[in-house]
Amino acid sequence: MYGEVLGRRAGSARSEKEIAEFVAEGLEFTVHTVEVCIACRWNHLLTSEVAYGKC
Repeated sequence: MYGEVLGRRAGSARSEKEIAEFVAEGLEFTVHTVEVCIACRWNHLLTSEVAYGKC
């Protein structure tokens, strides 16, 4: 998850429940879904979506 409003919470893996809680707080941020490759030791981006909190 990335977004200025997340502060120190940005850049780390989160559960779907935690993401829903951030949305409920009214925050807007980007959620990246990645696949971790143990062969090349790289995280491959699968999707990137913007999550919008309640107005």
